[in-house]
Amino acid sequence: MLLLEEHDPFAVEKCVEALKGRGNVLLLPTETVYGLVCDYEDTAAREAIYRLKRRDKSKLLGAFLPDLAHLPSRCLLSKKASLLAEKFMPGPFTLVLPDGTGGTFGFRIPDHPLLSKILVSSGKILAQTSANLSGTPPALSPREALSALEGEVSLAVDGGRIPADSLSSTVVFVEGDFMKILREGAVPRQAIEDALQEKEKNSPR
Repeated sequence: MLLLEEHDPFAVEKCVEALKGRGNVLLLPTETVYGLVCDYEDTAAREAIYRLKRRDKSKLLGAFLPDLAHLPSRCLLSKKASLLAEKFMPGPFTLVLPDGTGGTFGFRIPDHPLLSKILVSSGKILAQTSANLSGTPPALSPREALSALEGEVSLAVDGGRIPADSLSSTVVFVEGDFMKILREGAVPRQAIEDALQEKEKNSPR
């Protein structure tokens, strides 16, 4: 396993290179918790994440996107979903959308300097999830994450300890005009409701 410091001048380059290796999983800091990421299209790496976390395969992995232009074309982005994405992304806000095949696709655009640079430089969609065993608290340091996982990652970045009061992203499902908050986190429910009310108030009648 390669361990890097977040401020290593070659950290972005090394992470992007590691993502090209089949089956490679990276441990990275985010603005919420430490997370596991891999190339979204790398089936072997996605399988490795499930093993590392002892995660039930019925639970889908989320995705990190560089920007909305990378949202898969099959996903249905309604006006309400677009509004929420514009208001709360980049940041700790996850949107779950119908994927056009009867399933869903959950994603967010992170607001973390290193992770954002990796996404832009690689141009990839990254599969992602928190770096902890399923059912246990999220890891706030690389040491916590590495000691808890069932196996070893290919590369880890030490971004220091994340504050103990850090919250996971808020997760919201949107289909057309229907919206449901699946998990309230860093973005409070009231902020979401206020954003929607403000849009409605300013809409032409």
